[in-house]
Amino acid sequence: MQKNERTADFLCPLGKAGETMKTKREKRFLTDTPLGVQAIRQGLVSVVPVLLVRAFALVLRSLPVPAYQQLIHQGGGVPYLFLNSIYNVTFGLLSLFITGTIGYHFAALQPKSDVSARLGCPIASMACFVLFTGIDQLSVDTLGPKGMFLAILSALCASSIFCALLKSRPPVDLMTDGADAHFSSSMRRLAPLAVTVVLAASANQLLLALTGGKNAHALLLETANGLFALTGDGAFRGFLFVFLSSVLWFFGIHGSDILEGVSASVFAPATEINIALAAAGKAPTEILTKPFFDVFVLMGGCGSAMCLLLALLLFSRRHSSRRLAGMTALPMLFNINEIMIFGLPVIYNPTLLIPFLCTPLICFATTYAAMALGIVPLVTASVEWTTPVLIGGYLATGSPAGALLQLFNLVLGVMLYRPFVLRYDRERKETAVEDYNALVDRMKESESSRAPVKLMQLPGAQGVFAKALAFDLERAMQGKELSLYYQPQYRLDGSCLGAEALLRWNHPLLGMVYPPLVMQLAQEAGTLEELEKRIVARSLEDVRRIRGEFNAPLKISVNVTGVSLQNPDFVRYLIELAEQSEDGAQICLELTEQAAIQFNKPLQECFSLLRKAGYRLAIDDFSMGNTSLQYLQGSYFDLVKLDGSLVRQSLSNSRSLEIVSSIVSLSKSLGFQVLAEYISTEELRDNMARAGCTLYQGWLYAPAMPLEDFVKRLKLEGVPEPAQQEKN
Repeated sequence: MQKNERTADFLCPLGKAGETMKTKREKRFLTDTPLGVQAIRQGLVSVVPVLLVRAFALVLRSLPVPAYQQLIHQGGGVPYLFLNSIYNVTFGLLSLFITGTIGYHFAALQPKSDVSARLGCPIASMACFVLFTGIDQLSVDTLGPKGMFLAILSALCASSIFCALLKSRPPVDLMTDGADAHFSSSMRRLAPLAVTVVLAASANQLLLALTGGKNAHALLLETANGLFALTGDGAFRGFLFVFLSSVLWFFGIHGSDILEGVSASVFAPATEINIALAAAGKAPTEILTKPFFDVFVLMGGCGSAMCLLLALLLFSRRHSSRRLAGMTALPMLFNINEIMIFGLPVIYNPTLLIPFLCTPLICFATTYAAMALGIVPLVTASVEWTTPVLIGGYLATGSPAGALLQLFNLVLGVMLYRPFVLRYDRERKETAVEDYNALVDRMKESESSRAPVKLMQLPGAQGVFAKALAFDLERAMQGKELSLYYQPQYRLDGSCLGAEALLRWNHPLLGMVYPPLVMQLAQEAGTLEELEKRIVARSLEDVRRIRGEFNAPLKISVNVTGVSLQNPDFVRYLIELAEQSEDGAQICLELTEQAAIQFNKPLQECFSLLRKAGYRLAIDDFSMGNTSLQYLQGSYFDLVKLDGSLVRQSLSNSRSLEIVSSIVSLSKSLGFQVLAEYISTEELRDNMARAGCTLYQGWLYAPAMPLEDFVKRLKLEGVPEPAQQEKN
């Protein structure tokens, strides 16, 4: 059941599309995607920060501004050397980093994974990678991007063997003085690690014997170069290079780096040939050069991602997609696209597969045709891949035609991405329904079991959607999507004593969002206190309007979490707000407990300050959860609201009714009022009246409604003149 009837009156047109534990999309991914592919993807995602650091270091090192280049090379070139060292330690060790991260994630994805596997797999993977690379040939060249393919193979093979051996090993429990849990775990890894390394060393020696001393790294590079050599010097070689790079990227494998060896050995020399011919006053001859791909085809990175960025900014209506595009605009200006590729995401996204593969191929075709026909000059300068678009086209060709060709490719690519971006928006709307209902189910399950849940930390699609929804909430706090509804509260004689202000979020896609979900997301995102400040401030504004309509002391209750009330800054804000509005006496702060709070002296002092400022205080959901009778030891609270389950069960459980009677009796001696929520039938109200409770809130009287409807209702009912203090 829902935690509170006050949250049952929101509109939700979504139906029951969600599943409690996993969305269908999560299940499909986990079922259809091999474990090794998942490990590769997650391993590459883990090194994205390394890729970004090396990319920005390269941007700063290679910025094509003559005055800047002169500056960083002055005084022995210390700034240049500094940036170059950062680039080398990231890019130059990239394959080694990836070997370790893939090994870690391979182990983490195993059923019943433990610390022995998660520590052992990276060590075994890196050891095998170094063995196959050649211990005497380790360098920035072999440990950098050229070794990525070997790094992936080493990590998958070594991790598979290590995990299989580890599973066959029983836990080690050495009964010695120095054998703690960490030492025992380390000893358990000894035999699997030793066997894995021995097998790798044996395989490496066999390979060296069969190939005449060529290690795996050299053999893979020769094989790749040989395959591309078979394609000839024509357009097909470049077409194949672009296609393979895009396909690898789509599956989460850094295609540009995997094929770096091919690019360096096949296309980079062509650049040097053109530069030498141009220097000799001769016409360049090579169309397919390294800048050909970096500058004119892979604009913004793989998949011609700059086209995707512009398509999102121009055509997408999803706030999260546009926000991501805004975040990645600056890095992608320098062709750094990892945030976009993994953040949208593009990888494993069938909706974007066609434009992701076709756009760079079309850009390749237009660029090749333009240069082959002489419309655009051939590349005659070496240009870093981080050079911004348009500038790169001009520098590579020495002609404005190069920049115009880039612009043409951009427009063409944007129009190709456009229908797929719109389709992606439509699909995300559909899956948002599924993800939203799954979150609501999680929230209701948590409320029912009273077990805390962290929605933004959930794995898979649910956690991602929770983060997106939290961002939408933060944006809604700045706009007009959030509003307050008011559920009237009545006395036994039928007269209205006030109302409770209830937050409602009318999401543009989801409609009215489940209120407890809103508060949970705000708490996890760290915006709960700001949200509650806005609710109290808005309530005071509405109180002034009500006071202008009626000459009656109508009380408006506002929910405030105990976590916020423990913050002195929050309390000071409420006091200042009451002093500015002079309507604090008509606001009753209801203490809700989403988390346990300490009823200590500082909290009691906060209660005292709030009462002095004119606020009334109430305890919400009294008698259940974290609420304690300790709150009644001081004269802080004017009202106690009975827990909903206690009220609902009073008809079927005589003990529940006796508890209500005891609370009412206690209220008379301690001087506070008691209000029953969830009053949906006359029978339930009469039952509460027999127990002595004479203040009510529930659907029997009215659901929560906008302020305008609440004011109209009061005018129709007639508000009593100010009278004596309410008594039960």
